[in-house]
Amino acid sequence: MASVPVRRHRGRPWTIPSFPPEAAVSWRAARRYGVPRAMIERATARRLAGDWRGACAAAGVDVDVDLDGIPRSRRPRIEEDLLRLAPDLLRWHLPRAEDEHGRLRPNTMVLLARYGSRLLQLLTPDRLDRPQRLTLVLRPPRPGWGTSYPFHRLEDWTWLRELWDVRRLDGLRSWYGATDRVPFLRPDGTPLDADEEPPGAPLTERTIRLLERGEVEAACAAAGIELDMRTPKGSRYRPDPFRVIRDHPLDLARLARLQRDEPGRSLLILHGPGYGLLLRLREDSRVLTVPVTMTPNAVRLPEAAWRRAPDLELLRLGWLTPDDLHPLVHDALFPGRGGTPGPPEAPLPEPSRILCNGEWHLVGFRDRALQTPHGAEQLRRERLLRGLGGPVSDCSVVAAAWRRGTRRLPRFLRMQRQDLLRRVLHGDTDGVLRLLDAFDPRMRVADGRTLLHLLHLVDHERLLPRLLEAGLDVEAADETGRTPLHSAVEHGTPALVRALLAAGARPDATDRSGASVLELAERARRGDLEFLRNEKGHGR
Repeated sequence: MASVPVRRHRGRPWTIPSFPPEAAVSWRAARRYGVPRAMIERATARRLAGDWRGACAAAGVDVDVDLDGIPRSRRPRIEEDLLRLAPDLLRWHLPRAEDEHGRLRPNTMVLLARYGSRLLQLLTPDRLDRPQRLTLVLRPPRPGWGTSYPFHRLEDWTWLRELWDVRRLDGLRSWYGATDRVPFLRPDGTPLDADEEPPGAPLTERTIRLLERGEVEAACAAAGIELDMRTPKGSRYRPDPFRVIRDHPLDLARLARLQRDEPGRSLLILHGPGYGLLLRLREDSRVLTVPVTMTPNAVRLPEAAWRRAPDLELLRLGWLTPDDLHPLVHDALFPGRGGTPGPPEAPLPEPSRILCNGEWHLVGFRDRALQTPHGAEQLRRERLLRGLGGPVSDCSVVAAAWRRGTRRLPRFLRMQRQDLLRRVLHGDTDGVLRLLDAFDPRMRVADGRTLLHLLHLVDHERLLPRLLEAGLDVEAADETGRTPLHSAVEHGTPALVRALLAAGARPDATDRSGASVLELAERARRGDLEFLRNEKGHGR
C-alpha cells in the first residue's frame, strides 16, 4: 500500500475542520428549533400511556399504517415496535438540509423495520419550504427500490434502532462514541480546553484530533483502517483519501466498530453519483478505497452510520450544553446528572438601546407593539414626513423597518425576528404564541411576507385569530404581489384556504405577474380547491 503523507500548504500541514461551518450553523438551529420542548413532553406522555398514534401526532408525524391486511402472526411484532417508537427522538436524529434554519432534508426515506413484504418507513417533506411534518407508512417496497430512488435520499436505519427504539437506548452511548466519558467533554459535561488531551481518550476523540491536524493516515491507523491509494479498475479518477475525508465529517471510530457488527462485508459510503468510499471489512485488515463505482454487492451505509454526531460537535463548540439535549440522549450520555433537559423555550424579547440622532434610546416590545421614547403620535407624524421626504428619527426608521421587512434593523431586533421566524418554519405553534404575547406581530420577513403568508407552516386554527386580532391585513402583498391566500393555495390545506376566505381574503386577487388565486391553484394541480370556482369573481 502506498503511504499517505501529511499534506502541507506553504510549509504548514493542512488541517481538516472538525465540522463544516454550514453544517454547524444548520445543526445548531435544528437543535434549538427542530424538536421543541413542548413537542417532546407531549409525545413522551402519549408514548408512556401506550398511545403510539397520539405520540406520533404530538411529534408532527402523520400516520398511514393499516394493520388489517397484515397476517396475524406478524402483527404482534409490528405493534410492539410501534409502541416502542419514540417519534420525537427519531425527529431529533433525522438528517438536516445545510440551510441556516436547520430544516429537515427533503425527499428522504428512512427505513425503520422490515416485516416480510412490508416496510415501516418514515418520509420527510418533498420540498424544503414545506411544513416540517413527517409521514409514517407501512407498505411494500416501491418498484425500483434502492435503484431509482435518489441515491442520497435513502437511509436504512433497520440496524440503527438506538436512534428511535426506546428498547435500544443503551446503544446510544456507543453510537456517540462515549466510553467512561463523552468525547471532548469532562465527566461533568463541560468542554475540554482546545489543547487539553487527557489520557485514555475515547477513540472518537483521538481520531478526530488526528484528522484536524491533517494526520489522515495516523487517524485511519488508530481506527484500524488502511488507505488504498491504487486507482480502481476502470476509473480515471485518482484516489485522494485526504480530500474525500476532508469533505465528509467521517466518524472513523464508528466505522471501526462495523468490523465487529458486519464482518466480511463491503460497505459503501456514497460521495456522489457513481462513486464513493468503499470500506472492505476483513479479518486481517480494513481498507478504505476512494473512489469506487457503485456495486450491487456493497451495502450502502446510511449517513447516520458514518457521520460524526452533530451533538458532539455542538457540545464541543459550546453551542450546546448537556441540558439542551433531548432527554433520552441526555440520560444516555450523562446518567445521573439530573435536571430537566430539553431544548430551551422561546425566550421573551428584551429591550435594547439604539443610537437615535446622537442619543441612546431604549427600544423594545411592550403590549405587543414596538415601543420607543418618541410616543405613538410623534411616530405617526414622522411617518408622514418620511412619505414627503422629510427628516425622521432613527427610532422611526427602525419601527418602519420592522413592519416593512427591510434589513435595516439593529442586531437585537434582527435576532428576535429570526427567532420568531425559525419557530414558524419548524411549526412550533406553542413557541410562536408565547412570543406573540410580547412581540409586535406586524412584522415582515426579508421578502415582504407577513406571518399570515406563513400560516401553512403552523396550526392556523390557533394562530390566525391572534393575528387578525392584532390587526394584520389579510390582503397584505409580499414583494411579488402575492397575498396570504396565494400562499395558502400554493402550500396550505383546504381548511386554511377556507379560513382566509372567511376572514375576508379576496379570491380574485392577482399578483404582479397577473396570476389569480384560481390560476395558481390550477398550476399547482390543486383538485382539492375546486370550491374556489364558486367564490365571487371566479364564475365561469
